[in-house]
Formats: sequence, structure tokens, C-alpha cells
Amino acid sequence: VVMRLALGVQWLRAGRGDPARRRTCRRYATGIALVQAGWVLFLLAAESGVLSGASLVAAILALWLCELAVPPWAEGAGATPWHAHHIAERYGLLVIILLGEGILGATNAVSAMWQAHGWSLDLALVGFAGTLLVFSLWWMYFLVPSADALHHHRERAFVWGYGHFAVFAALAAVGAGLEVVADVLKNAQDAAATHGAAAQGVAEAAHGAVEGAHEAAHGVSALYAIGMVALAEGIYVLALWALYRWVSRARHHDGWLTLVCLACIAAAPAAVALGLPLPWGLQLLSLGPIIAVAYHEHGRVHCAESFAVH
Repeated sequence: VVMRLALGVQWLRAGRGDPARRRTCRRYATGIALVQAGWVLFLLAAESGVLSGASLVAAILALWLCELAVPPWAEGAGATPWHAHHIAERYGLLVIILLGEGILGATNAVSAMWQAHGWSLDLALVGFAGTLLVFSLWWMYFLVPSADALHHHRERAFVWGYGHFAVFAALAAVGAGLEVVADVLKNAQDAAATHGAAAQGVAEAAHGAVEGAHEAAHGVSALYAIGMVALAEGIYVLALWALYRWVSRARHHDGWLTLVCLACIAAAPAAVALGLPLPWGLQLLSLGPIIAVAYHEHGRVHCAESFAVH
């Protein structure tokens, strides 16, 4: 409430200082105030039991849509002079924050593996694959010429901005999936060690390691873990491709490249299902983004006109 109140006051101040855009600023202030009032009434209704179940979900969706509708409605009275490169930078920084959260989660899980069982090849492979995947997804995002496209075509801004919901959600899911992968391997090693100690035999310990490598604690399998990462990565690739096509309108045809990326991503869980160890299957997830980065970087040097914003 405090932040919305301050934001509304700032819009009123902006309208007072810019008569040409006063109507736009007042629309922003009015929309923000009305939506905030709606959220306050929603909380009161939810606490009193007036809203519950389906009506609660419907109210949340309605208020969420109202939130999204305020900027287009306000800008309809006259566009504000926002800085395209600054806006693109803000979105890019949020992408970096999300990728950093993913790295942090995977690092914490890998650290727990190292503290419990020491250094191992699986540990090195998971750490390398997770880092490579995050950096390749980061590079892919900044292939999109967002700043230049928004500078020349400001009318594409709302679809571009709201389309980032899918990008942000997918990146958050990638980080969570990497942590699940590390937990799967840690619990597999724990299960192998426990089984080996109970059996007091090398053969039993080896059998426990094989069984544990395919099942995590709490019943989460290796296939499920890598499938989580692959699904999130696939959504990210599709969302990024849609944003790229929308803002750039580049002449080159990259639909086949997206299909190649998705095929490489799908190959990882398929390989694990066929028996490939989870740490090695994780390496395949970075192949598609690496191909996309190489294609775009090469194309921008040798076919710059085809990759330019139109």
C-alpha cells in the first residue's frame, strides 16, 4: 500500500510537470489506486470468508488482469518517453538475477554432496553441466536485440514485456530443477553408502550404488529430475524464440534452429531413460543453446542484414 501510494503521487507530480502527458499520468495514478483498492478489498473478503475456492481464484485472476491492463490503458492517452535501452537493461538484469538463483541452488546442493561424500566424477559433471547450461541460457537471452527493437518500434513493447512472464518462470524452474538433480545424486550416494554398510560386502555396495543412482530420496527418479530441467529449458527456448520473432522481425528463418534446440533438449531425458547416467545426460541439455548461440554469432558477422531489426 505504501509503495502504491507513493507511486500514484509520483505520477500526479509527473502530470503536473508535463502538461502534454498529464492525461496519461492521471490514468496511471487512477489505475494504480483502483487496483490497489481492489487488492485491499480482496484481502478483507478472503479473511472474512466471502471469497473461497473458485471465487477466490477468479478474484485473483481478475485483479491480475487489471494490473496488466493499467499500462496499456494509460499509454492509450499518449505514450510516455521511456528509454528503450534502460528498459531492456532492467529486464536483462532480472534474467541475470534468476540465473544466479539457479546457480546458487545448484551450488548449495553440490556442496552438500561434497561435504557428505567428498570429490567424485558425478559431482564434477553436475557442477560443470549446471554452469554451462546457465551461461548458455544467459547468452541466448542477450542474442535478442531488445533495446534496438524497442527503440525503433515502441509499439512492440507490451507484448515483449508481458512475454517475459514465461521467460522468468522458465528460468526459475531451471534453477529448481538443477537443485533437484543434485539432490537426486546426493541421496543416491547416501543410499549406496547405507546399503553397502548394511550388506558389508563389495558386491552389495555396488548393487546399492546402481539402484540408488536411478532413484532419489522421496521417490524422485533421475528421469523425473532431468525431465524437470528439460521441460523448463524447452519453455524458455520457445518463449525466447517468440520474443525474438516479435521484436526483431528479422529476415532469416530460425524455426528450424528452434526445432534443433528442442530436439537436443528432448534427447537428454530420452538418453537417461535408456540408461545413460544422470550426470552425463545433463551435459546434453546445453547442446541446443550452444548451437543456437554459434549460429547467431556467425550469422551476425557474415549475414548482418538478415539478422537486423525490421
